[in-house]
Amino acid sequence: EIGNYSFQGCTSLESVTISKNITNLVTNAFNGCTSIKSVELWTITVLSGDAFSGCTSLESVAVEPEALKMNEGWGFDIGTFSSCTSLKTMTMTDTFEKWVEFFANSTVDEEMGLSWYKGTPDFTVEFTRLNKEGEWEKDKTMKISEIYKYLDENYWE
Repeated sequence: EIGNYSFQGCTSLESVTISKNITNLVTNAFNGCTSIKSVELWTITVLSGDAFSGCTSLESVAVEPEALKMNEGWGFDIGTFSSCTSLKTMTMTDTFEKWVEFFANSTVDEEMGLSWYKGTPDFTVEFTRLNKEGEWEKDKTMKISEIYKYLDENYWE
């Protein structure tokens, strides 16, 4: 576990790769770390509120399928990537179909769900999959706004 406020406000930290033996990032773990440019989340299953909020230099995030179990299957928590004003790409290492329910659960309502990326640009989400040669390749690329439009038309009333 990386505990509450562990690296909050650390302005010289530029990248974060969470090792596979860490499963919990709790409240505000990296909040306000304004120099972080990239984050790799591998076996994270608890990603509490505002974990990366205010990381204004954050450009890319990579998330593995293990994260589909994140927060007991309810997805990203309140403010996870809010106000990450430089966010350009989120790479999900599996197909869109595997992630769609995760995204749907991340948006239970505006206060809880949609706030996970509030204040970010309309970033690109890349879904990748392993090909026959065992190499990662793009499965689908969509803007976050397109994903939410798809969910709105197919999952929500």
